[in-house]
Amino acid sequence: MDHGTPAYRTAPVIIANHEVPLVHLPAITIRRGWPPHLRRLEAYYLTPCQSLYGMNVDALANYPRWTTYFFVAVPVFVVAMAMAITRKQLKGVIENSPEAIAGLLRLICRFRRKSKIFDEECQISSPIADPRYDKPFIDAILSKNNARVKHLLDLGIAEANFHDGKMTGLQYAATAGNEVIVQHLLANGSNVNAEAEDDGGRTALQAASEGGHLAVVDLLLKNGANVNAEAAWQAGRTALQAASEGGHLLVVDRLLEKGANVNAEAVENYGRTALQAASQGGHLPVVDRLLEKGASVNAEAAWRAGRTALQAASEGGHLAVVDRLVEKGANVNAEAVEYYGRTALQAASEGGHLAVVDRLLENGANVNVGAGPFEGRTALQAASEGGHLVVVDQLLKKGANVNADIAQRCGRTALQAASVGGHLVVVELLRRAGATR
Repeated sequence: MDHGTPAYRTAPVIIANHEVPLVHLPAITIRRGWPPHLRRLEAYYLTPCQSLYGMNVDALANYPRWTTYFFVAVPVFVVAMAMAITRKQLKGVIENSPEAIAGLLRLICRFRRKSKIFDEECQISSPIADPRYDKPFIDAILSKNNARVKHLLDLGIAEANFHDGKMTGLQYAATAGNEVIVQHLLANGSNVNAEAEDDGGRTALQAASEGGHLAVVDLLLKNGANVNAEAAWQAGRTALQAASEGGHLLVVDRLLEKGANVNAEAVENYGRTALQAASQGGHLPVVDRLLEKGASVNAEAAWRAGRTALQAASEGGHLAVVDRLVEKGANVNAEAVEYYGRTALQAASEGGHLAVVDRLLENGANVNVGAGPFEGRTALQAASEGGHLVVVDQLLKKGANVNADIAQRCGRTALQAASVGGHLVVVELLRRAGATR
């Protein structure tokens, strides 16, 4: 029997007393010695009223083009699967091949890179970049394994503008302060001004500035990094704000030299101006440099959880910075923001910073400013919550209202706050002072 190209039947076949029209179907017979799955497949085609890709076999007989589609689709699918498997195996060879084969593959990859397409942001899309290598690539950058990073880039498995949804490869390298990898990524076309992610992200320059990596900062600036790139929407920092927060005076000087805006606004959510950031960290030399360059001592605090410079310094208990800011005209009674805000006195009282509390009171701080609507605290409530007995005693002596109203959300009276914290000595002191709720 000829097992080659199937002939086409011109008459129906009778199977199990059913007449099956097969005028346009190949004459397939169940061949002896075929594997069971092929026999089942052949029998399936000869069984009347069976579904084939959602089509009735009888319908296929009447519509020969569907038969053609089927016999084209199967080989195409097989070829596609074979190509996918071959591609997967090829990548395994790339990882483990001897140097000679790896060199040949690198040459092939180099030719393929010529077809890369640049999008509107100059982000390169590599035709062979493999997401399975994302984590090893990041780990190699952060661990400063320069040889592995270079190897992955040279093979084309990782790309210069790699992005894992959080940061680019260059941003990771800048965060780690790895000058060698930063240089290599820039040489391979990495976008020096790729935007920061919305939630706490940093551009490469912002990341390097935050870590105080002066050599990387210089390298990025030399390659066109925007010194005033916008900060991320939530908890973002400009390069100068980031460097100021970390107290990196040399980086601050370099950024100011390159035109950084000393009064760039704080972002609405958890933002800080450069002066607010430096004050929060207690970095007096940076505070002095920023004030010298014209930083606004009373710049507005961020809408959510923001602090003025004086509020930020008071919260951290940085007396020297508090003194400098007061000397430069900081408003000791600046209002607290609605969301998680604190006045300078409330912030200092919450932290139990008695020296700062005394200095603020000496300079006219209002001891009875009301609690903000969202998790706010009066100075006395804040000190009581922390169990700061000496601060509570000082505030009471200065006339603090022991029964002041509470915040609209998550508020507590001074007595409630001390009780919840288990501060029994503070509770007794408040009761003696007339606390009733």
